[in-house]
Amino acid sequence: MKNNNIGAGQLVLLLFVTRTFAVLTLSPDVASDISSISVLIGEFIAVPISFLLMLPVFMLFKKHPNTDITSLSIKGLGKGGYAVSIIYMLFFFAVLVSIVSEFVFFMLNAIFPDAEVLSVLIVFILAVVYAAKMGLSGVTRAACIVSFFLAVMLIAIFIAGIGKANFINLKPVSETSLYQLISAVILIVSKDVELIFLMFLCVNVKGNMVKSTAAYIFVSCAIMATTTFIGIAIFGDYVRQLEYPIFTLTSVLEFGFLQRIYAIEMMFWVVTAFFRATVCMIVLTHISSLIMPKKARQFSVWIIALLATICVLIVTYNVRSVNAPYRFGVRGIPTILVLTVIPAIVLISLRKKRGDVS
Repeated sequence: MKNNNIGAGQLVLLLFVTRTFAVLTLSPDVASDISSISVLIGEFIAVPISFLLMLPVFMLFKKHPNTDITSLSIKGLGKGGYAVSIIYMLFFFAVLVSIVSEFVFFMLNAIFPDAEVLSVLIVFILAVVYAAKMGLSGVTRAACIVSFFLAVMLIAIFIAGIGKANFINLKPVSETSLYQLISAVILIVSKDVELIFLMFLCVNVKGNMVKSTAAYIFVSCAIMATTTFIGIAIFGDYVRQLEYPIFTLTSVLEFGFLQRIYAIEMMFWVVTAFFRATVCMIVLTHISSLIMPKKARQFSVWIIALLATICVLIVTYNVRSVNAPYRFGVRGIPTILVLTVIPAIVLISLRKKRGDVS
């Protein structure tokens, strides 16, 4: 990837910023049959599960450092490696469309209800393309600055939320079930695309991948569990009926001179969406460079942007068309495929290659 020289700490802060977008857009629509306490407990269980799912990745990069999964798949599987690259490209493209669609939906419903869909979409896509062309290093440095203010906002939400919390809303663990816990863990892990980002971003990052992954997973657990805890403590089971619980939560909180925390949260919603979409675009551009004809590679970012714009417009005007793919995605099958199954297959194929010392 272009300008991909960043430190391990910078990588964790970048992923902290991108992961926060998932926190701010957390919606219970696909988890209506999962109790709130199950989601809270599931966020802690998801920590060791994430490590287990990443084991093939750790083993792969321990033996083959400084090479990403798509390049290794081509080396180990030959022409089949190009099919793997296409799978990853489709996966990240779906993630990009999801991020941009979520951003456009929020902007048109919460901030600029009279704005045109196309104008908001084009401005956002152009900003993402510009940042992606600047390279990962510049994006990461900006994210490190944003991460400080983002952490301050999350701490402010926690402190202000504790004052309004009613701990009676925290139902006993005995009211949950094994099925709900498993469903909650699958939901949480399936939406953690940062784990897949790690497989591409850590290639030229200075530092230990396992330690970086551990740091990210614990940071992710902390922010997810904290915001879920505060949401349940204030709203109880009603939190499952809110379209965007965190936005609703900040709209009722005050913290000293910050009388309207939700206004600050709206700003961070835009910023975290921008960083998450940019990282996704950087990864997509890198993968496309492996499978696109040489003459088309220099235009890959614009081709991806155009296709994403078309897909987002389709999603915006026909939301029901993506219900089935979305529900399939949160079942965890795509995540397990790209995070565990494919790296395991690539690892085995490379071990069978002559001259690969185990």
